[in-house]
Amino acid sequence: MAFCVTCGNQMKDGAAFCGKCGAGAGAATTAIASPKIENRTVVVVQNQKSSGLAVVLSFFWCGLGQLYNGQIPKGLLMMLCYPPLMWFGITMTFFGAIAAGGASTSSDQAAGGGVVILGLISLGAASALWFFGLFNAYRTAERINQEQIGAR
Repeated sequence: MAFCVTCGNQMKDGAAFCGKCGAGAGAATTAIASPKIENRTVVVVQNQKSSGLAVVLSFFWCGLGQLYNGQIPKGLLMMLCYPPLMWFGITMTFFGAIAAGGASTSSDQAAGGGVVILGLISLGAASALWFFGLFNAYRTAERINQEQIGAR
């Protein structure tokens, strides 16, 4: 049994060249030599989440960062709730202000003011949902990355 002195591959007896690296077989290859053992490091690459990208996605569309992080139901719920809250808030605030400004009696002004208050509450809820989406997207991406690092 002979081994190649260049790569350590086991060669057939009487072979003139190594079948792996092509090196010529010399007198030293006919003696039994120990094969080279290479230390190989295996690197496992896991798909990490970018917390910055999750925040940017949530900034432009509430719930999109949650979808990026794999929180599909939460992301879809946020995406469905945010637009109606904004629409209702802007519409009620605008038309309530018009109604209160054009009212001739104090009770009509109070009714218009109540509509403005409802609109502002809706805008506040939409803003809170948006800020929650930003914060949650960032924290979830960071948690996912920490769990992957801890799992190694």
